[in-house]
Amino acid sequence: MSERTTSPVLLDDATCFRDVSACNALISTTLSFILKDEGHFSENSCKGKAGKKLPFKARKAVFEKLEQIVDIAALSKEERQKYDESIKVYRDSMAVLEYAKQDGMAKGMAKGFAQGIEQGIEQGMKQGIEQGIEQGKKSERLQNARKMIEKGIPPTDIADITGLSLEEINRL
Repeated sequence: MSERTTSPVLLDDATCFRDVSACNALISTTLSFILKDEGHFSENSCKGKAGKKLPFKARKAVFEKLEQIVDIAALSKEERQKYDESIKVYRDSMAVLEYAKQDGMAKGMAKGFAQGIEQGIEQGMKQGIEQGIEQGKKSERLQNARKMIEKGIPPTDIADITGLSLEEINRL
């Protein structure tokens, strides 16, 4: 067995199954280690120096990929061309779907953001108007209470008429 100068790509199970290109890199690197390991491969050879670093699911993925490669290698030239074309169509479809998904999400987020701003402005204006009306009413009650105090009306009567508290009336 020869001394290895590089080590395999290490990925956790989740990354391997989410990122196909990373998984393919893992598989090709691992395959080179497996095939160098005593000139043959088996599940036991995957448990050698390189295999010990691979999680179980990744080792399983390696052997499933090996099985697919063997099946593809057995195809005739015409079958291989059809297979390659179907893979190309599949990948193109997946790329179009991914683009449409990303585009749709971006448009939806932009529309939602615009609607959120519009609703926020509308609510802010409504609350501002309501607060302004309340402040105007309070100001008018205070002004009326001052006039009643000047006319000598008792504070309890002013409180009943204006709805102000006795403390507010006494501060005037």
